[in-house]
Order: sequence, then structure tokens, then C-alpha cells
Amino acid sequence: MAQISSSSAEGPDVLSGRTPLAGSEIIDARDADRNARFVLVGLNHRSAPMGVRQRLSFSKDMLPEAIRRLRAEVSGGVILSSCSRTEVYTMGHSPEHSASRIKEFLYRFHGLAHGFAEPYLYIRTDDDAASHLFDVAAGLESVVPGEWQILDQVRQALKSAANQAQDLLATSESVPLLLVANIIVC
Repeated sequence: MAQISSSSAEGPDVLSGRTPLAGSEIIDARDADRNARFVLVGLNHRSAPMGVRQRLSFSKDMLPEAIRRLRAEVSGGVILSSCSRTEVYTMGHSPEHSASRIKEFLYRFHGLAHGFAEPYLYIRTDDDAASHLFDVAAGLESVVPGEWQILDQVRQALKSAANQAQDLLATSESVPLLLVANIIVC
């Protein structure tokens, strides 16, 4: 829970060194970020037929624009897209809100009707999302279990997101997402 303390609107709080916000309140963003949740919205070869997967996929050339538009919906994220999966990972304080925004982004970006892929999408949060990402990177969720190419695709997805938004690395809310991704790709 974010902690709020009173302070003078004249300058930084003596104890924390933070400058107060409007209304003479200081919200410790570090505490608020501890409540951020890891969220995944995606579909793969097990959940969706090829035609649906193709309509929600992102080519390498589409990724910079897709990430830019995704950041308008959620604080930041990583898009992992291959012939057998499209997955969007982000951090947010409300998994339901983040998942809803990601779905809207997917439909709008691809020019699809709202709810087009609803029966095929899966949503995972926190430990389940992290575990899933580890399984994906290890090739355990691949069409051919154990295939190694997916690890490079995970690396490329992280690199594309970082290149598109350098400030993603400085956003404390994204630190857990980046830690999981760095563990996977190292």
C-alpha cells in the first residue's frame, strides 16, 4: 500500500528528501511499485487455430510501432510473437485492467472486432506468468518440445522493447519483468 505523509509544500520532505505532490502529500512510489503485478495475455498453438494466431501476430517490422502503441495502453511491456504464439507481458497494479488494455490493444492494432479472440486468449499473472515465460524460453511450450529457437525469440522480444523505450529500464514498475527476462536470456 502506498504510504502518504504530510509535508510542507515549500520543498523536499526532511526525512525522505522527496518533493511533495500537489496537496502537500508524498506518495512513496517504491511502496506503490511493490504492488505491481506481472501480467501475461496471449494465445498459442494449443489455445488457438492457425488462422486466429496469424491475425494476432506481429512481424519483426511491426514491433517498434506495436510497442509504441502498447505503451499508450499500459506502462510498458514485451511482445513475444512467433508463428505459434503471440504473448504480451506487462506489469500493472490491476491484472484485470492490464489484461483488458492489452486485449484492446491487440484488437485495435490488428483492426479486429472487440472480442474476436476472446475464446482463445489466456491470461496469467504473477508466479503463473513468470513460470509460463520460463517454460516458453526452455522450449517446453513449443510445438516441438525442447526446440531452441524460442530462446532467441524471447531475447529479441526483450531487446525490441528495450530499444523502443529506453526509459522502460528506468521504470521501477518494470524491474520484475526485466529481472525475469534477464534470468531467461542470460
